Amino acid sequence: MASITNEAGAEFGIPFLAKLTARLTAAFKTSSVYKDSLREVVKKTFTQFADAFNALFEAAEETLAERGLAERLLLIADGTDKIPLDDAERLFIHESEQLLAIQALVLYTAPITLKYGGTSVSKLDTDEVLPIIKLQQRDGGRHEAGWQTMRDLLARRIETATFADPALIDRLIEYSGGHPRELLRLLRMACELTESERIEAPTVERAIDKLAADFRYWLQPADYKLLAEVDARKGAHVGNDERTRNLLWRLALLHYNDGSWRASHPVVRRLEGYQEALRALAPTPARHTGPTGRRGTGKGRS
Repeated sequence: MASITNEAGAEFGIPFLAKLTARLTAAFKTSSVYKDSLREVVKKTFTQFADAFNALFEAAEETLAERGLAERLLLIADGTDKIPLDDAERLFIHESEQLLAIQALVLYTAPITLKYGGTSVSKLDTDEVLPIIKLQQRDGGRHEAGWQTMRDLLARRIETATFADPALIDRLIEYSGGHPRELLRLLRMACELTESERIEAPTVERAIDKLAADFRYWLQPADYKLLAEVDARKGAHVGNDERTRNLLWRLALLHYNDGSWRASHPVVRRLEGYQEALRALAPTPARHTGPTGRRGTGKGRS
C-alpha cells in the first residue's frame, strides 16, 4: 500500500490508474489468497473501503480535470454477468445499496435473466439491454452491416492474414451467432488448436465442434425441444420460464432486437440432440385414404 501511495504522489494520472488497475487485475488472477483476503476485508469494512475508494476517484478526477486530460472517469465492472444467478440477484437487487455507495460513474454488466425474469434493478440509475449483433433478419435475410461489424471486431484481435482463407473468418462469425464473446471464444480455440502459423479450415471446424461440445455437456432433452420450437416459430417470443432464462444466461438461446425475437446458438444446431428435437417437430406426411376407409394407392379407378 505504501508503494502505491508513493507512486500516486509521483505520477498521479491516467498512467498511474492504468498501472494500478493492471496490478489489481493480475493479483486477482494469480492469487486466490489475495482475492479471498480482499473479499473478506470488503465484507467486514465496506463503509471504510467505499470511503477510501471514493476519495481515490475524487482525487483522480480533480487531478485529471486540472491537467485538462479528462472530465470524468468511467469504471467498467466487466464479467459480473457471468456470476451465478443467485449471487447476481443478491448483488444487483438485495444489496444494491452497496453499489450505490460508490460515488463514481460505474458500468456493471448483469445477467440478462434478471431482465427477462421480471426482476427490477431500478435502484440503480438505469438498466439497458445490449442486443446481440444481427447477422440475419428475422425472416432469414442476410444483415451485412452485422457481418462487417464482427469482421472489424475480429481484426482488432488478430491479423486477418493469419487465416489461410478470408472465408474462414466468416465461418467463425457465422457460428458466433453475432455474439462478440462467442466470436472471441471461437478465435481463442482456433489459435489453441492450430498446429501451424496459419489457421486452416480443419482447425476452424474443430474449434466450432469444441464449442458445440461445451453445450452438449449440460443441455437436457427438454432444452433441445425448446430451442427447436423457438427456431421453428422463427424466433417467436413464447415466454420466460425458468428453463428459457437459463438458456439465455448460458447463451444456448440468443436474443435479438432487444429481445423481440430469439434463435438458438448456431453451434447448438450441430448437435444430435437438437437435430432429433427438430425432426420430432416435423409434421407427419399425410397419406391418401380411399372412400371405403382402406388406404389407397393414389390411383384413380377407370
